[in-house]
Amino acid sequence: MLGFFFSGRDVRQIAQKQALFMLKAMAKPVALPVKPPHMAHLELPPILEGHFNRRIVILKRTLESQGLKEKAIQTWVSFESLFKDQIVKS
Repeated sequence: MLGFFFSGRDVRQIAQKQALFMLKAMAKPVALPVKPPHMAHLELPPILEGHFNRRIVILKRTLESQGLKEKAIQTWVSFESLFKDQIVKS
């Protein structure tokens, strides 16, 4: 459901940019410029609500597999969800 967004793209670079964005969004200093979500996704096909929701499911499973406590997982998911309106196209 999400794989086509990453086809032909440098997944490591995407992960690095995502990490930098999250740090900046958490008010941490970052050395490189970071695009806001609505700008970072311009070159992609439209991201629909189902895509966003599936990513949240994958995020939860990943955090669970890393041993994070439920409260930390919910905090992270809530934070990520703040950007939904900037990312999801109707």
